[in-house]
Amino acid sequence: MTISRADCIRHHIIEHIDRAAKLNVPKSTVQCFLKRYKERGTADNRKSSGKPQLLTPRDKRRIVSNIKKDRWSTLDDLVDDASADTGKNVNKVTVRKALHSMDFYLP
Repeated sequence: MTISRADCIRHHIIEHIDRAAKLNVPKSTVQCFLKRYKERGTADNRKSSGKPQLLTPRDKRRIVSNIKKDRWSTLDDLVDDASADTGKNVNKVTVRKALHSMDFYLP
């Protein structure tokens, strides 16, 4: 007994639908997942492009904590504190963006 190409394709499509139904996800998700696995040999996401952020969420919270302790501290003071706390060379713009992301705005 020989299996035709159409039978193979039909069987493959039915498998996708069954997997999607069992996982309760759209069948397009299963198809994309399998396609990615076949192309790359892994289903992991690719590394994102772009420069990673310098400050971690913990560093940002530390900056906010410093400004809450002394509301009259200048941006230069916050930059110095952030550089000392993190051991990284932190710029004024970086601190300002971190404060804005935490809903703090300097006058």
